[in-house]
Amino acid sequence: MKRKGLSILLTFALVFFMFGSTVNADNVKKPLPDFTKASTVEKKSVSTTGENEKSIELKLEGPVKSMAWETQKIYPDLQKHLDSLKPDETIKVDVCLDYNSDVTVDTFVNKIVSQEKGTFGNTKIEKRTAFHFLTDVNKQQIDALSKMKEVKYIKLPAVKQQISTPKKTNGLLSDSGIIPMINASTEMTGAKKARQDYGVTGNRDGNETSYSSNDVVVAIIDTGIDNTHVDLDGGKVIGWRDFVNNNATPYDDNGHGTMVSSIVAGTGEGDPGIEVGFAPGAALVGIKVADSTGGWTIDDLVDGIDWAVANRTTLGIRVINISLGAYGNSSSEIDAVNTAITNANNVGIAVVVAAGNDGPEYDNMSQLVSCDDPIVVGSMADPYEGGWYPSLFSSRGTGTTGPLIMAPGENIRAAEANSTNEYVTESGTSFSTPAISGIIALMMDASNGSSTLNFYIEDFGKSGFDPVCGNGEVLAYDSIKAAGGYSSGSFNDYRDHIRASDTMQQGDIHAYDINVYATSSNLYWATTLIMTDEDSDDFDLYIWNPGSDPSVDPPDYSSTSVDPQEVISFKPTTTGVYTVAVHAFSGNGNYALDFSGQIRP
Repeated sequence: MKRKGLSILLTFALVFFMFGSTVNADNVKKPLPDFTKASTVEKKSVSTTGENEKSIELKLEGPVKSMAWETQKIYPDLQKHLDSLKPDETIKVDVCLDYNSDVTVDTFVNKIVSQEKGTFGNTKIEKRTAFHFLTDVNKQQIDALSKMKEVKYIKLPAVKQQISTPKKTNGLLSDSGIIPMINASTEMTGAKKARQDYGVTGNRDGNETSYSSNDVVVAIIDTGIDNTHVDLDGGKVIGWRDFVNNNATPYDDNGHGTMVSSIVAGTGEGDPGIEVGFAPGAALVGIKVADSTGGWTIDDLVDGIDWAVANRTTLGIRVINISLGAYGNSSSEIDAVNTAITNANNVGIAVVVAAGNDGPEYDNMSQLVSCDDPIVVGSMADPYEGGWYPSLFSSRGTGTTGPLIMAPGENIRAAEANSTNEYVTESGTSFSTPAISGIIALMMDASNGSSTLNFYIEDFGKSGFDPVCGNGEVLAYDSIKAAGGYSSGSFNDYRDHIRASDTMQQGDIHAYDINVYATSSNLYWATTLIMTDEDSDDFDLYIWNPGSDPSVDPPDYSSTSVDPQEVISFKPTTTGVYTVAVHAFSGNGNYALDFSGQIRP
């Protein structure tokens, strides 16, 4: 990626007559502002910032902490209720069984009925999964349950989570030029070229067509894996655990986990050279915690992570992918997840989690972001999808919280479960997350298994870490090159990245001249405006074609939603100087602009 900084600004009076097309699907028709009251004209010189890339170093090492249930079977939040519960009162609880014992909910209930009827009487059981059930019990019954060796812990019922789909997507989905395929994201991040240049695939046992614990192994905690799909068969799934139905062999009755798995490590046999995952030589372990509807609970997630840590040596697990978002859980439940993730990191397992799909508003990320050690991934649109720019749906943080890193998650075409060799296209941070997991697998392959991860990143949005883009978009090629200590090789996505930022008062108009120096049938130019103050500022974005006079001609493109992000992405048909304007429709504050394409100031 070519990187240039831009800080040219003109502020002047304009007259608009109409609104053009836009990427944002939620354009709002707004009254034309009185531009005769715009601020005084101000010109600033153009400057280049040089390389915007930076690195983040993560070290995976440390002690393993005890899980809460190892010292106290009754969770603290439940204990608080029990302290005030009268002897004849009952409370609904969630009972988790020890998945390492030869017992499931069905066999455990039979034991209660046959051996403990005097204590439990006709207590009703509501089965949640193979190892979890809900029941209404009194203090005496809870005490009896806590003393049973099969019971791992007892707590208040967890909120049932649901795999979410993006609430907002861009307006380019119907564009015939959009190319939905894994190859687009592996190519544009440089992962594909790194595989070619450095011979890394995630295979470390010396045989690309067989899989073992000696390869880089990625655990997929999700809805399961269809290991009969041609991209995931041949023994690629070397380990399996089903926390939902306790089935002994891999399957996926939803499809989400199969898509995720093929993005990480699919071989692309169903569409050779096009649908190859990021690390096709890596091995997989399937850990099913979500049911056929995509429903799951935080308890099963904790069990899944705990199981991966316990089986890491036997299966060689080095990465855990969690393309699930957690919301509405108690602090003690998140504490349990935090301990599980920390334990994984401390034994050399990188835990990669999705930021969520609730953008573009601020402060709506998955609760997993609050954990200490996960690699939190947001979504970008890659150039084949009209980018680079942060996906409108990608969840954002607030203040100093946000995703750690961004990766392509728009229009990702990946393996379709139970189809043998077909593919399906979806968008979401669920699918940018496995991109990072696959890149980590390639980094670990290049570094001969090092637990130090040093990502190279292209900064987007507000300079430095910000709640929208975190540290920025992953530069896979540079990250893999650095991991392997390779001295030669380079990658260029042939997209220039120009940036600007400034402060506006209501009614201001800031204008920028951008020179588009090349056009083609599949070459997008993306302009992204992000309001960075996390308040109700409403700034809008406009573009005029070369030769147009913004003081009299209507804009050719516009993005006028009420969201804190505006995006215009299109395929220029004419080279030359385009005018880009930001208008402060309401509010006073700061903004950041990113331009991506074959452009220059």
